[in-house]
Amino acid sequence: MYCNILKIKRVNTQNNTKIENQQNNINNIENQLNINNNINLCAFGKEDISYLTNQDYAEAYNARWNCFLVLTEKIHFDKNKPNNHNIYMSKLDSENVDIFTGNRWEQKNKDDVFTQLARDKIEIFDQQIDGITSSLNDEINDFVTNTLFFNDYKEMVDEIKTPLSSLLFNKSEIPKTTRKLVEMADKKKLLK
Repeated sequence: MYCNILKIKRVNTQNNTKIENQQNNINNIENQLNINNNINLCAFGKEDISYLTNQDYAEAYNARWNCFLVLTEKIHFDKNKPNNHNIYMSKLDSENVDIFTGNRWEQKNKDDVFTQLARDKIEIFDQQIDGITSSLNDEINDFVTNTLFFNDYKEMVDEIKTPLSSLLFNKSEIPKTTRKLVEMADKKKLLK
């Protein structure tokens, strides 16, 4: 009898612990929802880059061909800028990429999206080059002015396709989490 009472007390303690853990999980989700209620996802291609510094651009330029990867990571996967979490790959070998179009998430052809990414990043680099060239060494300056801006997009996309796919897949949990939080916040608004 005494053993049965101990077993019941142990089970009750375990159940209370589980209930407390579940309540903590609910509270954490509610806190995340309250924090993330104000996330307004930017449409792919319309990201907020106002927070990027000359140092960010210099780091990207110094990476040469990987400058696209560095800038893509700084823009689309910065945990402090969830409004830019608008692109990811669910499967590494997929021919499609998930992007937020401004109204909803859609799957788009990877090559088309990568070409747009290359164009967008070159446009950003082009807008920022004047403010940064003095801090770049001659070799990087030469790469930027003679190679980066005078290559066709197809060649660039071919160069970065594999590492870009890896980046979008390996960092996919960041935008997926943001997507879920925004969707939960939207559902919560509808229930009110």
